[in-house]
Amino acid sequence: MQSSNLNCPVLVTLLFAATAFFPPTACAQIHEQPQYDTLIVNGHIIDGAGNPWYAAYVAISGDRIAAIRDLHDAHAKRVIDAKGRIVAPGFIEMLGQSEWSLLVDNLSLSKLFQGITTEITGEDNSIAPQNAKTRAPMKPLLDYYKFAVDWTTFDRFFRRLEKHVRP
Repeated sequence: MQSSNLNCPVLVTLLFAATAFFPPTACAQIHEQPQYDTLIVNGHIIDGAGNPWYAAYVAISGDRIAAIRDLHDAHAKRVIDAKGRIVAPGFIEMLGQSEWSLLVDNLSLSKLFQGITTEITGEDNSIAPQNAKTRAPMKPLLDYYKFAVDWTTFDRFFRRLEKHVRP
C-alpha cells in the first residue's frame, strides 16, 4: 500500500468532488477527538499517475490532503464511506465553455458528477470584453433565455458570476 503526505492544491478538489457525490446518509460522525476534518474510507484510490487503483484512506485537514495511507485508527469530524466508489483528484476539462452556462445553471452539477473541478474556457469565444457589436450576434440566444449581458469587462463578469453562483 502506498503512503504519502500530499499538499497539492489540485488534489484538494477531491474533498469538494467527494461531497458532491456522496449523500449525507453515507457520512457518519465520530464523537472522539478528531485528528482530521474529513476521512474518506473504503474507496478505490486512483491518483492520476497511471498506476492501478489501490485501497487507502484519504485524510483531509483544513483545505489540504493530510495523508493517503492505512488510517484505520484515525478519527475525523466527518467520515465518508466511499465503498464501491473511486476516489480521485478532480479532472480538468480543457474545452469547458461553461462561462455562459454557469449564469443559467449556477450549480453546474453535470460537471461535478463527472468529477470535473477545473475548467479552461475562452478558447473559442471570450466572455469579455463585451459591447453592442459583440452582443448583436448573440441576441436570439439571449432573448430565448431572457438573459442580459450586463458586463463589459472581465472584472464585471466575475463580479456577476460571484453573485450568481452558489458557494
